[in-house]
Amino acid sequence: MLRNRMNTLVRVNPASNPDPFRGWPFVPIEWRNELAGAGEGRDRSRPDGLLASHLAKGSPPVDIVVNDTSYSLHLEIPGTAREDVSVEFHENTLTVKGEKKRRELEEGDVRHRSEQRYGKFERSFRLPVDAEQEKMRAQYRDGVLSIEIPRLAPSRPQNVTIES
Repeated sequence: MLRNRMNTLVRVNPASNPDPFRGWPFVPIEWRNELAGAGEGRDRSRPDGLLASHLAKGSPPVDIVVNDTSYSLHLEIPGTAREDVSVEFHENTLTVKGEKKRRELEEGDVRHRSEQRYGKFERSFRLPVDAEQEKMRAQYRDGVLSIEIPRLAPSRPQNVTIES
């Protein structure tokens, strides 16, 4: 019942408000696309249907922490070599791409079971306007990619002299 109410709140007149997440920092682009497509491909059997379909594609889960001075993203990508991960910024969008490669079998070995996800992944996030892209840093340790993005200091109003 709550899900139906939430859908009602999000589904506004697209002509007057085409982006229900406008003004929200770091709403994953995949969520925007799924809502715009009326949830096509969503796993409606799970309570976290928006996220479930995204994770089913093998993309890494992310934690986002916001404070007064910075934005921090932490993506879990265990088993992925640092050389196989890239972080790109273009047109106000932060994109993390990579590939988790399957370990090769040694001669005589037979794969009995394979439950881990392998292959390429990609996650994109639209950055808020106060993110200072030039000073962002990325670090990969223990299977977690951490991206730190400082926030710009808020601008102060400036008085303008009116000439007569």
